[in-house]
Amino acid sequence: AHRGPCTAQELARPVTVADVEQLFSIKVAEAERVVRKRVLRQQLNQAQFDALVSYTFNAGQRGAESALAKVDKGDFKSAAADISATVYMTVKTKKGTKRD
Repeated sequence: AHRGPCTAQELARPVTVADVEQLFSIKVAEAERVVRKRVLRQQLNQAQFDALVSYTFNAGQRGAESALAKVDKGDFKSAAADISATVYMTVKTKKGTKRD
């Protein structure tokens, strides 16, 4: 699992459900570690921690840096704005492409 297209060799390699689950667990644990390392001054409830882990998992450590720094400073409103600015969806319709 990585960014960008897979090579022919990668596509030919068999992958088991156990392989996928193991890699997923490793990546979630890494995102949890990043959140714990970056948010030291604020006490997070479980829902906040889970949301930041999910965001970090999807955005990557560098992509989540700004939001995590703002959360650590207690600026939850600006952190939410950062997160909202990076979360979007592209919808293809008969009339063209729309970004929401």
